[in-house]
This record gives sequence, C-alpha cells and structure tokens, in this order.
Amino acid sequence: MKNIIKISIILWGFGILCYGSLKNGEIDTFKYGTEREKIALLEKLILTNNKIYLPEIGKLLDDPSREVRSKAVYTLLKIGDSTCIPYFKKAFRDSWWQVRLYGMEGLVRYGGKNVIDEFINGLDDSYWKVRYYAAIGLGKYGDENVIEDLIEHINDENIMVQEEILWALNRILWRDEAKAKFKRLSESKVNSVFEKVGSKSESIRIRTIWVIEASEDVRGIPYLIKLLGDESKEVKIRAIWALEKLKAKNAGYAIEALLEDPSVKVKIESIKALSRLKSEESIEGLVKKLKDPDENVRIYALWALERFKNPLTYDGIVNCLKDQSRKVREYAIKVIEELNDKNFIPFLKKIVSDENTDIEAKLSGLKLLGKIGDEETGKFLLNLTRCENPAVRKGAVEALFMIDKFNPDFLKQLCFMESFDPDWRVRKTSSRLLAKVIGEMENMVSSSEEKEKVLQIVESLQQARNLRRLLKSMAESEYPELREKMVELCLKKPYPELSKNLREMFEEPDIVLKRKVALVLGEIKDKKAIPLLKNGLKSYDTELQLNCAYALAKMGRRDGLPIALNLLRSDNVEFQKRSAEILALLRDKKTSDILLKKLANSELEVKVVCAWALARMGEIKGAELLVKLSEENIEPVRTYANQYLSDPSIPYYIKAKIPKLREEFRRSRIGIIEISPKIAKAYHVDGVIIIDGKDEDRFWKIIEKEDNFLTIDEKVNSDYQTKVGIGYDDKYIYFLFICEDPDTSQIELKSRDFITVSINPKNSFKEWYQFVVHPLGVVNYSYIWKFYKDDEPEKKWESSWKVKTSVEEDRWIAEIAIPLSDLKVDKITSGTKWGINFHRDSERIPPSTWTGRIDNPEQFGVLIFE
Repeated sequence: MKNIIKISIILWGFGILCYGSLKNGEIDTFKYGTEREKIALLEKLILTNNKIYLPEIGKLLDDPSREVRSKAVYTLLKIGDSTCIPYFKKAFRDSWWQVRLYGMEGLVRYGGKNVIDEFINGLDDSYWKVRYYAAIGLGKYGDENVIEDLIEHINDENIMVQEEILWALNRILWRDEAKAKFKRLSESKVNSVFEKVGSKSESIRIRTIWVIEASEDVRGIPYLIKLLGDESKEVKIRAIWALEKLKAKNAGYAIEALLEDPSVKVKIESIKALSRLKSEESIEGLVKKLKDPDENVRIYALWALERFKNPLTYDGIVNCLKDQSRKVREYAIKVIEELNDKNFIPFLKKIVSDENTDIEAKLSGLKLLGKIGDEETGKFLLNLTRCENPAVRKGAVEALFMIDKFNPDFLKQLCFMESFDPDWRVRKTSSRLLAKVIGEMENMVSSSEEKEKVLQIVESLQQARNLRRLLKSMAESEYPELREKMVELCLKKPYPELSKNLREMFEEPDIVLKRKVALVLGEIKDKKAIPLLKNGLKSYDTELQLNCAYALAKMGRRDGLPIALNLLRSDNVEFQKRSAEILALLRDKKTSDILLKKLANSELEVKVVCAWALARMGEIKGAELLVKLSEENIEPVRTYANQYLSDPSIPYYIKAKIPKLREEFRRSRIGIIEISPKIAKAYHVDGVIIIDGKDEDRFWKIIEKEDNFLTIDEKVNSDYQTKVGIGYDDKYIYFLFICEDPDTSQIELKSRDFITVSINPKNSFKEWYQFVVHPLGVVNYSYIWKFYKDDEPEKKWESSWKVKTSVEEDRWIAEIAIPLSDLKVDKITSGTKWGINFHRDSERIPPSTWTGRIDNPEQFGVLIFE
C-alpha cells in the first residue's frame, strides 16, 4: 500500500513539472511566436476551450498583425466571458473592421448597460455588420434613453441594419417609460420612423408596423391605414392588427374596404377587427359578407354580427339558415340562439313561409321559433300544423311544444293530429309530445298549487289516446275538484279501464259527484256496479235516483223503470228527457201509451226523445215525428232527430218506411217530389292523371262535369256552386271538385269546410263508403258507413286513397284517386251503375248537396260508367 502511494506522488509531481514546462512554452509563443504560431495556438485554445490564457489573449489585441488581432478577439468571443468586456471594448476601437465586428459581437453577447455607449457609437461604424450588431445590442440592453439614437440612424444605407434598428425600437417600446418618451418626440422625429411604411422591403414595412403598435402612438394611425392598400397580404394583416390594438375607430371604412380583398385571410382578419372596433358604420359591409363565396368568411361574418346585436342584420343572419354549407347553417343557428332576441321572429316566420326555402332551413327556422317565440308566434305555428308538408307539420308541433306545451288550442290540435294526421311520423310525434304533457300533468295532480292548471287544460286533452293515465291519477287524487273533473271527462268519452275507480268514487258522500259517476257507470256498462246503482235508486236525491235508473237501463236492467215512469210526469224538463231515454233503452212496449201522450203535451226537446223511444218499440208514430223534426230547421232538435233515425235498434220494417215518410212529408210541405234520381257520368281515363290538386290535366278539361248543387235548407241552386268531374281506369276511380268560395282567406284548419263523397258500389241500403276532404288537405278520412246493431263492433277499414288540394283566390280544388280494390271492386265495365252523392259543408256559405241526404242511400243519385 505504501509503495502505491509513493508511485502516485511521483506521477503527480511529474505531471506538474510537465504542465509547467508546457505553460511556459505557450506563453513564450504569445510573446515571441510568429504570426502563424500565434494563430495556431489560438485555434488550439478554441478547440480545447481553455480559458487559462484569457489575459494573454487579450494582450494580443495590441499585436501589429491584424490577422492575429482578429483571431484573438474571435477566440475571446468563443471561449471568453463577461471578464473579457474590456478586451471587446478595445477591439471595437480597432482600425480593422473584422476586429471591430468580433468586438461588437462580444459586447452583445457578454455586455450589459455598461456598454450602451459602445453600441450607440457602433451605429456610426463604417462596416454595416458592426452597425447591425450595435442595433442588436441596443435592443437587448437599451432603454428609453436610446430611442432617439436609434431613430437618428433609421435610414441606414443597409436594409438589414434598418430592420434591426426597427426591431430594437419595437423591443424597447413595449415598456411604459419608452412609450411615454416616444409620444413626446417631435412630429419630425417620429415621422422618420413612420415613413418607413413606404419602404420597398416588406420586412421593413412589417417592422415599422410593429414599432407603431408597440408605441401606441396614434400619430401612426394614418400610416397604418395607408398600409391597408399594400400589395402584401401579410403587411395588410399586420396593419389591421395594429389598428385594432390602437383602437383606431376612424379606420373602419378603410378596413371595411378590405372585405372585398381577394385573400380569404385578409377578409377574415378585417371582419375580426371591425367587430372588435365596434365599427357600426361597417355593419352593411359585414352583412354582404354573409354571401361571400368562402364559407369561413361567412362564418366569421356571423361571428362579428352576433357581437353587434343589431336588429338590422337579423334578416341576413336568418337567411344563412338556407346556406349551402352545413357549418354556416349550424353557426347561424348558434348565433340566433345566443342572441335570443324576439326581433328575429318576423324573419324566421318569413323563411318558414317562403315556398322557395328548402325543408332543412324551414325546420331550423321552426325550431328557433320554438326557442325564442311568444304567444303570437304560437298562433303562426298553429296555422302551420295544417301545412301540406308533413315535415313542416311535425316541426310546427315540436316548436309549439317549446313555446307553451300547456296551451289549450295547441293541445286540441295535438290530439287531432295524433289520430288523424295522414303522416305516421306526425302522428307518432304528436303522441310522444302528448305523452310528455300527460306525464307532467300526472305529477301536477298531487300539488295544491298546480292542480288548478290541470283543471284548466285537461279538457283540451279529451281526445288524447293516453288520457286514461291522467284520468286515473285524477281519480286517485285527494282533491275532490280533480275527481269531479275526471268524471265529467268520462261522461264525454267513457273509459271502462277506470270502472274500479268510478265505483270507489260512487261510494263517496258527495251527491253531485255520485250523480255524474252513475251516468258514467252506465255508459261503460260496468256490471260490477249494479249493486251500487240499485242502492242508489233508494237515495233521497231524485236526480241521483234517475241517473242510477238510466245507468241500469244502459245495461238492460229494469230496476229503475218505476222511477222513470214517475219522473216522466215531472215538471222538470231534464227529468222528463232522461226518463224518456230510459224507456227508449228498455223498449218496454207497455209504456208506449204513456209516451204517445207525451208526444201531444210536452216540450219539443222531450217530444224528440219520446219519438225515438216509440220508434225503437216499433211504433210508426215515433218514426213519423222523427222524420218531421229532422226536416225542420230547429236546432238541436233536428240534429237529434237525424241521429235517432240512424239508430240501428229501430226495427228494420220501421227503417224501411223512413224514405217514404220523408217523401210524404216533403210532398205535404212543398208539393214536389223527385220523379227520377239524378245521374252522373264517369268517363274512362286513357292517359295518366297526376293527383296534384289542380284541374290542369287534359282529361278534366274535356269531360262533362256535374253541378247544380242545392242548398240543404231552401232546396234551391246554391249561389256558390261545386263542379264534379269523374273518371276511372283499371285501378282507380277519380274525382275532381271545383268549389267556388267568396273568401278563401277564411279557410283554416279548424273551419268547417268539407266535401263528403258517398259511394255505394253495391247499391246497398246497409253499407256504403264515405270519403271526407278538407280544402287544406290535412284533414282527410275515409270510413265504411253502415247501420250497426247493438254491441256490434265498428268495422276497421282504411283506404289507401290519394288526395291533393289547392286553395285559390275565389275557389278551392280537390283531386282524389280511390283504389277500386278498397271498394271491393275488381273491374268496372261500361254501363255499370253505382249509387253516388256529394255533400259540401261550410260555416260561411249555406251547406249544399248534389241530391238528397249524404247519409241515406235511397236519396243518392246514379253514377253511370261510360
């Protein structure tokens, strides 16, 4: 171990001796070496990064050889540090340009504020690179005190020096003190900087923009505006940014001019700037950009207009819903939603109503109307639910739901569309929305605060398919007014599924409620309720007794007959009517004498019920009176009489006499009787009929049409005639209706304007087909008309018929094609005869018919196929 230590000490000593010898040799080279030896040594030191000889290298700056001096200062630049500052200063004073250059580079790299004077002096150096690095040094270490020095040299003959001076100014001017000093400079001094915007060098122009922007000196704004007309896209964009930074509102018109620039990027940056500058005078130009060929420009125009919130721009924004670009359309929707301004509504209505608007834009408009619409918008949308386009109808109901889902008119329309809209998607949507409303109302019935709302609107849901859910919740509610309302609704449309709830309610002490429940139990024929109803016959309340008797009679039970016979003699007309109804239901011929007496000495509304009861019992006098009352212009007696005459429970032999009774009555009243039925002709179609709601097909123009419709009340030709053309081919029977109308603007979805067609291919008294058309084309339905027996289920039948309508100024047209297969007809041959009739109903003009009643095949005319 000792030997190892001795060897190490010996080697260390030997190294020191060798190093000392080497150092002394290199120092001698610095002092006495040739130019080549000195340069070689300096290169060696650069390679080894040896900093030991920095002082010796510094002394070489006095060497008579400029190559040695250049190499020496270069070596200091490469391996030196801040201790070499004095050497770099000395180098800067050298007569040789390369020595000065490396000296200036060294001052930039290792200097600080203590060498500012050298940098300032460097700006006057004869060699441009020295001036270049001097500018860099001033930008790196200078402050507001060097601004004027930089400006004085702004027009240096070398472009790169100019660039670096401008960059130095830019770096310094971001400091507040520098900004303040720059703004205090005279016009002549700052103009020498600003005038650099006229340089041919794009780089100089851009750096000048940076200086103006950094200085925040508004005196530079006119120079920036000038640059907006620059040939360089980059210069224009930088000038826009600077003007925006300086809040140069007076630059609005100049920036707006760039909206027509061929560069998309320039247009977009101009739009951004105009928005941020809030340049109101540029709004019109921004609106024009909504039609720019580039979708990104259109999107940024929308973005800018959103920030102005100016209603004058709303028409243009809404029209973007029709843009070919999905991105633009989606952004327009976002803008309208974000602004949520009701001033959009007129423009949204316009785009939805415009026939030239594509369906996607219409649906977007409808959705937006739903989100921002008001009560008046709801009325507009309600009218749209009668639109011919099913997609529009669907969008309209969804929008109405967003505005006020509890609006009674909306709910009634929704119920109608759920069942009768021709399009399954509309029906499905209506069902879905109704389900949501009903679901919410189910939750409301348990709230004392919200139950009033349920009471107000539940009647509007009378025709909803899922109403039974809500009715069940109402039946189980703790609030008596809700339970009572539920019973009233069941009176209008019975729900057998609720029989258990109704029986429970019948046992409640509320006598008014019990009266109504009794009637409902009768309508649904709940046999489990018979014991309760029989017990009700013993009640102290006369009306409850009578209602229980009626309910039992509906189920064919005679338990309440004595009560009915007794109350038929009551002074109360309503009691008399109800009693007569009970006798009609029971058809007990033993009571016919009592009913015949009532025909002579009772009120008209009692007489019609008694006549019905007698007709059901087979008494011809009852039928005679019903026929007479059905022909009188007294409502609602006439309507009731016609309904009772259609009762399938009236014996057939009595029904068979009704047409003759009508003829006799009419003869006795007007002394005229039809000798022969009216005849219409159907012509064979050789070509193709396009069902479009128009009368422009050649076939319709050449065939003979039927008219001479008679008013129902006065039996004279109607002042507003209806013309009917009829054709047929191997698959369809076709109808064209041209309906004169003095004011078609009054036609709306809820108006009672209909054409009814009765077709009787088999000339049957028991069964035929009816088709009903509304002029707006969205209320069309077909069904089999027949006389049903008691408890006979209604026939399920639906035609695949086609119908189109159109409404003009003084008439409306309906065009219909009915498949022969739907009428159970295989083929039509020439000479075939069918029963046919047409009826036109309207609230504004007298109802009219082609011949006789639409619901009586004996009064139909004859259709002959040519």
